Amino acid sequence: KKGAFKNTILESDIVANKNHNSNFILGRNQSGTLILEEDRKGLKMEIDPPDTTYANDLIVSMERGDIDQCSFAFKVIADKWNNEDKNNVIRTLEKVELRDVSIVTDPAYPQTSAQYRSTEEVFKDFNESIKDKEEKEEQEVRKKKIKSAIREIDVHLIKKELR
Repeated sequence: KKGAFKNTILESDIVANKNHNSNFILGRNQSGTLILEEDRKGLKMEIDPPDTTYANDLIVSMERGDIDQCSFAFKVIADKWNNEDKNNVIRTLEKVELRDVSIVTDPAYPQTSAQYRSTEEVFKDFNESIKDKEEKEEQEVRKKKIKSAIREIDVHLIKKELR
């Protein structure tokens, strides 16, 4: 459920690992090398990996497409079960406490994804998103100007008709 990760992201010391192995730390939120946020899909993570052989090997495997999924270890704080349909029981996680997030070869949930992006790619995407936002804002300003001009024309026509 949206919001299930909110408190743990703000309050917990969360580590990013390779395959949930704490001997292969990739980042940590308290050190600023792991950024976690909830997006429309669920939990999103960005890792600034260390310059180590295991991290560099992982990046190579990700670029090749050999490793492309992620996982997270968590403790359930609050959940709800919906068993109205006996053939399809649904569990909704309402609040969880994250233990770690990991880039993995064998995730518990196959719908997950992980990809490596260089700093340059991140900046490029960021700049493009800013440009897109600015273009949308400019379009909104143009629309408002056009609507205002149309209202002025309407008022002018109404005044002419009243004369």
